[in-house]
Amino acid sequence: VVLEEIRGVTSVGNSLFITEAVSTDAIYRVDLDVNGDFQSITQIASGFQAAQEIVYNRYTDKLVFSDALAQRVYQMDLDGSNLELLMEGVNARGIAIVPTPASAALLGLGGLVAMRRRR
Repeated sequence: VVLEEIRGVTSVGNSLFITEAVSTDAIYRVDLDVNGDFQSITQIASGFQAAQEIVYNRYTDKLVFSDALAQRVYQMDLDGSNLELLMEGVNARGIAIVPTPASAALLGLGGLVAMRRRR
């Protein structure tokens, strides 16, 4: 596999997920061993125009990534299945996962309970 132009990298456990935007316009999973040494590389999704930014959403256990030329943002499972279009008409140059307000409130309440127990 020749990866000419890597545009995004994110890690999940012992795997790296990489977007390549020139020769294959695909997303790859690179598996590493416990020492961080290369084990294998697998193409998990393809057919994009210019796959760019990629991040792992730990709240949904999905990968979120952008396709610059198509001006779309997608999400999919870690194995490349269940591809879902999230947004169209945007050229996302950076993606950040932010918990919903309800999730943030629950995290805050959990912190208050933890502080109360320490006293």
